[in-house]
Amino acid sequence: ITIRTLNWNREDKDSPRRLLVNHPRLDTASRATVQRDPRRFAAWQQDDTALPNLYCMASLTGQTLKRASTDSGWQVTRFDAASRPVWSIDGRDAVHAQVYDTLGRPQSGSEQLKGEALRVSWRHAYTDTCSADANAQKNNLRGLCVQRWDDSGLQTVESMALSGAILCQTQQFLLSAQAQPDWPEDDADRQALLEDKIYVSTISADARGISLNQTDAMGNQQSWRYDVSSHVKSQYATLSEGKKQTLLEDIMWNAASQVLEETTGNGVTTTYSYEPETQRLSAMSALRADSALLQDLVYGYDNTGNLISITDNTIATRYFQNQQTDGLREFTYDALYQLLEATGRENAG
Repeated sequence: ITIRTLNWNREDKDSPRRLLVNHPRLDTASRATVQRDPRRFAAWQQDDTALPNLYCMASLTGQTLKRASTDSGWQVTRFDAASRPVWSIDGRDAVHAQVYDTLGRPQSGSEQLKGEALRVSWRHAYTDTCSADANAQKNNLRGLCVQRWDDSGLQTVESMALSGAILCQTQQFLLSAQAQPDWPEDDADRQALLEDKIYVSTISADARGISLNQTDAMGNQQSWRYDVSSHVKSQYATLSEGKKQTLLEDIMWNAASQVLEETTGNGVTTTYSYEPETQRLSAMSALRADSALLQDLVYGYDNTGNLISITDNTIATRYFQNQQTDGLREFTYDALYQLLEATGRENAG
């Protein structure tokens, strides 16, 4: 069990060492109830009422009932007997609540922001509780959540593959894009808040659930091709009027699943090189179809893997007001490998 972490740090070899302490406080169950970083620990040593970075209060079952952070504020959460979150409030006085069905599945959620009325912000429907149950087995939807009402409208899953890939889904949007819906319990009343138009998206997938073709609601289609290792090999887009465009013409991978070379639809070829010992990216270059060099970057690392330099070989050395600028960028770290300084050529925007 970690009760205190001590780090000695110095910015450079001539600087004195500084002790940095990370301090957690544990309860009788060895759970961290208080976390202090070196800055807050130093403040606590001077004043024992100084707030920690993080304070957590746990229930008897180990769930976090209250969480107070100096960065994200505080939040209080209540759980039911099945350890499911049912109610919460945060530092902005925003209240959220969830309701579950008899099988323990999320059914609806409500929210009340400060100064606003309580509203049901989302609802879920499952195949055994809605009209989709008639075709649930045929469409591989048995027992699944197939309808979701949220701030965008209604999303419906129409069909799913055995692999879990969604083959067909529809979307209905709200009548008003600015409205914050309060979803009623009655299905007919919910439908009255939606547009009549239904947008349909379809996907075809292989036996592993990997997408082969995807057609959006406007009739535009994207297609992917893969190699024997299931890596993307090429990608195409066919617009609704029938025009086919190449997005990714070809891509090569190495045995470590790293990209070696890729050629995009506009003819630009990007090549990647890696250090054989560490597999870190060592160089990257991009060429147009006419062999014009667009990018040529070389990366340097220290023994721990920190990036210490990037050299852009496409930038010529220039001199101005007794200063030299080139494509070299360098990075300096302290003894704990925290970034101290970055130098390089400034690009005026």
